[in-house]
Amino acid sequence: MDNTTELITRCLSGNKEAWDEFVDDYSRWIYHCILRTAHGYGRRISTEDTDELSQDVFVILLDKGLKQFRGESKPYLLSYIRRIAICHTINYLKKCNRYVGLDDIRLENGSYSQLIKDMELTHPPNELEKLDTLDQLKDMLTQLSADERSIVEMSYFDQLSPKEIAEKLRITVDTYYVRKNRVLSKLKIYAVNRQISSTARGGV
Repeated sequence: MDNTTELITRCLSGNKEAWDEFVDDYSRWIYHCILRTAHGYGRRISTEDTDELSQDVFVILLDKGLKQFRGESKPYLLSYIRRIAICHTINYLKKCNRYVGLDDIRLENGSYSQLIKDMELTHPPNELEKLDTLDQLKDMLTQLSADERSIVEMSYFDQLSPKEIAEKLRITVDTYYVRKNRVLSKLKIYAVNRQISSTARGGV
C-alpha cells in the first residue's frame, strides 16, 4: 500500500524520523533531476552546487511545497518534486548566466503536444511519462543548430504562420516547409536513438 500521504502528513507535523525517511527516499531523485536539467541546457554544475540546490529543494518542500501537494501516490509526488527541482535549477542557471535553451514555460503548453504529433510519436499516456519525454525533448533541441532551433521556436512556441516565418527568414513558404520537415526528421532520429519514452509510429 502506498504510504505517501501518511509520510507527508508526518513530515508536516514535525516528525524528525519521517523527514529523515523522506530525505532518504527522494534525495537521489532530486540530485538526478538537477544534474539532468543542467545537462539538458548544455551546462555542467559542480558537486557542491548540486548538493546546495538539492538542499534548497528540500527547504522549498518543507516550507510550502508539501503543503501544496494534492496527489496521493508516489508517482505523482515524484512528478511534483521533479517540477520543483527543474524550476529551481533553471532559476539558478539564469541567475549565474549559465542558462541556454528554450524557455521552460513555452514547452509546457499545447506546443509540446503539437511537436510530439508532428514528429509522429505517440503521446505519453500519463503526466509522469509526459514530463520525462519533455525533458528528453529539451535535451534534443539543444543539439540542433541555431537556425534549426529558430525554425522550431517560431513554428511551435512563437506560433507564427508559415508566411510570417518565411518572411522573417527571407525564404519562400515552400522552402520553409522543406526546412521544417528536415528538422522534424532530425528530431525523430534523435528520439529513436535515445529511445525516447514515446513510441515511433512511422516516417515523416
